[in-house]
Amino acid sequence: MSIFPALQICRGLGRFVKVLLIGDGDGGAVRELLKFPHVEHVTWVDIDSALVEACLEHLQLLPRSALLDERLSLVIADGRTFLSSAAAASFDVIIISVTEDIGQGPGGTLYRPELYRMVRAALVDDGVFARSLCALTPADWRPFNSYVQGIRKEFRRTMPYSIGLPAFGIDWAFSIAFPSQFRFCSWKYDGINPRVLTNRFFEQCLLRPTETIPRANNNS
Repeated sequence: MSIFPALQICRGLGRFVKVLLIGDGDGGAVRELLKFPHVEHVTWVDIDSALVEACLEHLQLLPRSALLDERLSLVIADGRTFLSSAAAASFDVIIISVTEDIGQGPGGTLYRPELYRMVRAALVDDGVFARSLCALTPADWRPFNSYVQGIRKEFRRTMPYSIGLPAFGIDWAFSIAFPSQFRFCSWKYDGINPRVLTNRFFEQCLLRPTETIPRANNNS
């Protein structure tokens, strides 16, 4: 759910783009990224080779033949470690697609505020950063607010949004951020047919740049 907004927005760069994708063990996001003709290369980083292999064999969201695509490089590594060693300003788009931070396991390190300094260092000045955040219910408002504020400390413009996920039965939060003031292009899919998603759907769920995140009610 972060792939299409990020890739459509970065069309405004007017050039081929290099994408870093962290997570997405099932390969579904990789499949969608490779549909975009302005994607020059995708570096896919996942920590679990067994998960990637199992998903390639049993889920088949990503055809195994896609691994032969010259635009794709699969790196089995910890995403945070990869970012810390990545060359500065080397990616046009960085996407983090991982499970929610529950304070356990390696995924939690990808939710810590200091991570965004690494993301910013690995992103070109006019690039796009997108990530999944957490469930968005009244009970989840505080962690959502904390996650967004962590991103805002490193990025000049941040646009959080939520999408209802039928498989989860709840709204899920995402965020897109830019290190500089970004000029948006129109969101047109040009023959790419995402499932469920439409321009109107994204326009309804995006928080406008002029809107602010409400403060948590301490009296509740």
